Amino acid sequence: ASPALRLMGSLGRAFRMPTFTERFLTGFFNGTPNLQPEDSWTYELGFELAPAGAPGLRLQGAAFQREARR
Repeated sequence: ASPALRLMGSLGRAFRMPTFTERFLTGFFNGTPNLQPEDSWTYELGFELAPAGAPGLRLQGAAFQREARR
């Protein structure tokens, strides 16, 4: 049997509005009224290798990155 290699990848985008508390909390802490929405991208690449000479053994690895901005 030959080794099985599986490659994986994903890409995602997210958008998050500031909460009312983050913007306008009063009392001990002051809010940030001009807080802007957050926009982010995530990237992930990975692999899984099942060597033919070692039944039941699997090697896996993955790397990811998140880029966010306000």
